[in-house]
Amino acid sequence: MILTVTDNEKLAIGLDYGGKNIKAGLMARDGCILTEHQSATGAELSYQAVVEKLVLAIRELLVGNESRVIGVGIGSPGLIDLEGTTIFTSPNFLYWKDQPLKKDLQKSIDLPIFINNDVNMLAIGEHRFGAARGCRNFICLALGTGVGGAIFVDGELYRGATGTAGELGHMTINFDGPICKCGNRGDLESYIGADYLVKRASKKIRGCPELTPKIIAEMAYQGDRDAAEVMAETGRYLGVACASFINIFNPEKIIIGGGIAQSGDILFRAIQDEVGERAYTQLVKNVEIIPAQLGNRAGLMGAAATVFESIRG
Repeated sequence: MILTVTDNEKLAIGLDYGGKNIKAGLMARDGCILTEHQSATGAELSYQAVVEKLVLAIRELLVGNESRVIGVGIGSPGLIDLEGTTIFTSPNFLYWKDQPLKKDLQKSIDLPIFINNDVNMLAIGEHRFGAARGCRNFICLALGTGVGGAIFVDGELYRGATGTAGELGHMTINFDGPICKCGNRGDLESYIGADYLVKRASKKIRGCPELTPKIIAEMAYQGDRDAAEVMAETGRYLGVACASFINIFNPEKIIIGGGIAQSGDILFRAIQDEVGERAYTQLVKNVEIIPAQLGNRAGLMGAAATVFESIRG
C-alpha cells in the first residue's frame, strides 16, 4: 500500500536489531541521521519482552518529533513473510516461531510499520546511500554471527515466492562439510560464521585468548602472519560462494559488509583469486567485489528509506 504525505520535512525512524543490540535512528529523506539510539536486545528474554524493548527504542526517538515522523522501518533477523507481518523463524531468537511482530508493535505504536529481513534492509541502505548507488544488479553479503544475504535484480530487491529469498549463507560449498546451526552440512556459514571462524582461528593463532572476527581481521591488517592465513582462507571460502553467485546472477557488484570485511586486501584478494579460478571469465570481467560503505548504520538507513519509498508525497 502506498500512502501519501505532503510535508517535505517529514522524518522516518529506522530500526535494526539482532540478538545483541537494537540500533535505531531518526532519518530525513536525504539520508541525514538526526539522532540515534542503541540498547541491548536481550535475546534470552521472552518474545514480549523484546517487543517492549523495540517499542521503547521507537518511543525514545518519537519524543519531540511526533508530528514529523511518518513511519517506522524495521530490519529483523530471520525469515519474514512478503507482507512484513510475521517472523517465521529467527536464528537469533530460537524460541520465536510465526510471531506476529507487526501486529504486536502496532498495539503500542500508532504509525505505519514496515518490516523486512535485516540484510535486505542493509542492502537497501547501501543501494540508496552507499556502495551500491546507481547499481541495478548486485549481491550483498553481511558477515557476522551468521552470513546473511540480499539480492537486487533490475533495481529491485528480489524476495522470492514467500519473501524469504537471499539466504546465501546457507548455500552449500562442500556437500560433506561441517554441520551448520541451521541443520545444513557444509554451507558457507559453517565455515565463516563468527563461531566457526573463531574456532578455525584458535587452532592457528596462539596467545590471544579472546579472539573475535573483528580482532582476527585487525591482527591480519596489522601484519600478523597467522591471522592473515585465517583471513585468506576465509576469502577462499567466500570466493567459492561468490563464483556461484556470479555464474547464477551475473551481478555488477558483490558488496561485503561486516567486521571481517575491514581486513582489507588480504580478504578481497583471496576472494578475487578464487572467483577467477571458478566463475566464467566474461562474467568476472564485469563484476566488482567491494566492501560495504555504511558500516553498522546501513540497516537502519535502509529501514528508514523503506518508509519514505512506501509513503510517497
